[in-house]
Order: sequence, then structure tokens, then C-alpha cells
Amino acid sequence: MSDSNMDLFNSYAGKILECLYSRFPKKINLDIPYFLIENNEEQLEIFCGTIEFLDRENFLIYNKVGNEYTNVCLTSKGLSVLNATPESINEKEPFITKIRSALKSCGNEVMKTAIQGLIRFGISQVSG
Repeated sequence: MSDSNMDLFNSYAGKILECLYSRFPKKINLDIPYFLIENNEEQLEIFCGTIEFLDRENFLIYNKVGNEYTNVCLTSKGLSVLNATPESINEKEPFITKIRSALKSCGNEVMKTAIQGLIRFGISQVSG
């Protein structure tokens, strides 16, 4: 993935996870155009890849009907990782707080750090 693809992945992952967290435990249908920065084929492909990655890593579940993601919901792993405050982070705040801060400030670097930390933490919980 190029840097711009990674930036889009981090942005989409943050928006998707925050959306699901704020509506948990409800299952929701994702309105894809709402999430896309630009409505084009490349960004749609990255958005879909982001959803599928988060599913493979057990952060969320979904049904896909045509080009729509329906009944999307956080898994217990997704919920616990978003609520986690890892000991190795200087600022003692849950990942969801970092993601929300990044979304408010449009901080790509903050979002990158939050999403990378969340994924590392999720992996360590499985393997550790």
C-alpha cells in the first residue's frame, strides 16, 4: 500500500470504528458515500478493503448485499480493543478517545498512530 492508501485506510478505519462504537450494540448499515473522501473507484476499493481487513482481524462483522455493507457491528474484540488503554502509551486514554480526537482535528498523523496502535494491541491480545 502506498502512503496515500495507508492514509485512506487509517482514515476509513477510524471513521468506521467510531461510527460502530457510538452505535454499539446496534447493527447498522454503512452508507458508503458518507465515508468516502472522494467518490471514485480507487477510494471505494480501499474502503471495501478496510472493512474486509477489520472483519478478517475480528474487529467487526457484517453482511454484504450487492455493494452494501449491512448489519455491521463491533465484535467483542473490537469493543474491548477500542476501550483499552495500553500501558505502553504515555497518554492514558482509550483508543476510541484517540480516534475521536483525530476525527475532530482531521489529524492524519494522530489517526495513523491510533489505528496502528489499535491493530498492534489487538494482535498482542490474541498472541500474548
